[in-house]
Amino acid sequence: MNDQHHGRTPFPSLSHLWWLLVPLGLLILLNRSVIYPNDFWWHLRTGAIILSEKHIPTTDRFSFTRAGAPWINQAWLMQIALYLIYRLGDLPLTIFTHALTITLGYTLPLLYLGARRGIRVAALATAAGAAAGAYNWSVRPQMISFLLFGCLILLLEWEREGATWARYGVGPLFLLWGNAHGGFVFGLAALVLYLIGRTWDRGLRPWRTTLASWSMVVWALLGLSLNPQGPWGLLRYVLGFFRSKVTFAANEEFLPLTLRQGDGVLFFVTLGLWGTLLVTGRHKPRWTRVVPLLTLALAALWSRRASPWYGFLLIPALADALAAHPALTKPLPPGRVWVNRGILLLLLVALLLSLPWLRGHIPPPLAPGSLVSKTTPVEGMQVLCARADSSARVYGYQAFNAYQIWACPHLPVFIDTRIELYPPALWEAYFRLEGARFDWEEIASRYHLTHLFLSPAHQPDLVEAAQRSSHWRRVYQDDRSVLFESMGVGGGGSND
Repeated sequence: MNDQHHGRTPFPSLSHLWWLLVPLGLLILLNRSVIYPNDFWWHLRTGAIILSEKHIPTTDRFSFTRAGAPWINQAWLMQIALYLIYRLGDLPLTIFTHALTITLGYTLPLLYLGARRGIRVAALATAAGAAAGAYNWSVRPQMISFLLFGCLILLLEWEREGATWARYGVGPLFLLWGNAHGGFVFGLAALVLYLIGRTWDRGLRPWRTTLASWSMVVWALLGLSLNPQGPWGLLRYVLGFFRSKVTFAANEEFLPLTLRQGDGVLFFVTLGLWGTLLVTGRHKPRWTRVVPLLTLALAALWSRRASPWYGFLLIPALADALAAHPALTKPLPPGRVWVNRGILLLLLVALLLSLPWLRGHIPPPLAPGSLVSKTTPVEGMQVLCARADSSARVYGYQAFNAYQIWACPHLPVFIDTRIELYPPALWEAYFRLEGARFDWEEIASRYHLTHLFLSPAHQPDLVEAAQRSSHWRRVYQDDRSVLFESMGVGGGGSND
């Protein structure tokens, strides 16, 4: 019997599937995440230290090259959260929480726009915006910025509709953001750019309304100022990235987007889609949309770190453009109930199979084989931890060092992924060692290095040079890592 005959919409209808498609799809994709050796692990160690000592570290304690140097640890709140999640449910719960957090961030604008522009329009726009940020979905404190940026989009849309209370919401939002992750910089930029466009759209009159809108910046700055480092400490944190020449020269996340990269292709495709819809449709965009979107698009061309936040600003702008096409706003037919239920069942089964707790029980490609990436030197790190004491001086691959901070807390690192902490001269030494330059052994002697913990995939020249050297012996090797010891350390071993 057809439920429509009794005035009821069958479940699931096509409309229901459109509402569920993006959130379920994102959750399935993000549940399949693996944890890379970069970043995540030193954040986890810092969270453990904060909870143990009831104090946020203000100086570096992870490296022997910068030990005791001032360090502004802005993401302390997320570090605590990550460590508590890890203690409660280990890596499966960490990955699931990460997936849920980012999914919720994209679902907020989806719900808002779906109620006002139609669910097909909202789903297509949200999928495009999410695609632009997909390459930044690694498991680390940044996950909270996806949720908070989604909240910011919601507040700005409500403010645009005349909800005055939304202006005060940015205060608590940036209070949390300023203590959780550095993505607040892009959130603050989006807020200011929105207000510039908003003022351009309606002019200065009535000036009281315009001034009231601009008060959002004051509330945001007040929220940001409430952090352990104070407003000037947070400013020094931000300026540290811009002052570090290495950040924009060697960190892949800060390099410009190009068509040679997957995220670059997605960026240009999504931006091109929005531009094509503007040219072919009748929609005339508001400056409230154009100014933030195009500015963040330019920022992404300068540094790919801006691409996920460009993606968030694309969602409402693209939804407006899509809604101008009548074919996308026509009411959806209910569709065949049995087909809809079959699709929903497939989505739910895929969601079940994607759960991190099932890793190891379901073979690839239905599920990733491990919770950590294949580049994480788990076995090699165990050997290093056992062979080297706290007096050892280890030069390691940059990403390995972040994992070493967690796995071998007694071993200080040469350098790690806190790029802005280390001066250019130290990075020059790191890269000269990595490239096995003519003076690499002189540099190793200068820093009193006792161990080389290397990646054969990323540091083949140094692996080969150490193998040929009479001053080093190889004590461990697998497909992920190679460990060399100085001939002056311990005894035994081989250099075969």
